[in-house]
Amino acid sequence: KVGEVNPRQSWRALQALEQRYRGMDMEIQTATQETVVDALKKRALDLCSAYGGLELESGGIVQSLWTETISAVAAPGHPLLQGGPRPLEELKAYRQMVITSPDNDVSKDRSMLSLRQWKTDSLPMTLELVDRGLGWANLPLSCLRPSLESGRLQRIQFSTGSNGLDLPIYLLQSKGQ
Repeated sequence: KVGEVNPRQSWRALQALEQRYRGMDMEIQTATQETVVDALKKRALDLCSAYGGLELESGGIVQSLWTETISAVAAPGHPLLQGGPRPLEELKAYRQMVITSPDNDVSKDRSMLSLRQWKTDSLPMTLELVDRGLGWANLPLSCLRPSLESGRLQRIQFSTGSNGLDLPIYLLQSKGQ
């Protein structure tokens, strides 16, 4: 059983695995990072891909897969995109869309920049909410390309630094496997 946080980037790895082990059966699940890492710890999954961070120290990192850039985005009419670059601190005043497990304590989450949040457990729902101008979100650029290229979403420009956080994606294996 394999848990995925960002399946768009995992296709190549899954294709390589299929080529090498053609007879292997696989069950692939997509979920929030908290859910897949928790399932791995409980041995409900054998492997998972997850963004690097402190919570992964207890899991067995098998391999670094790639680096993903997380970027703050909003719909063209959103106030954060009006009037030029903004200080990063201004994000606090606007609603942030966050992909997280419903049971996750977001007060400990370092990606929570806003004082107001709407939580979802799916990337498509988060993209739709941001696309409709209901808030902004920090999302993987690999998932944003079609929305950015079509102009439906734009990266927020900051006066106090760049808009992008590079995070490693790891393949994790449950301990003792």
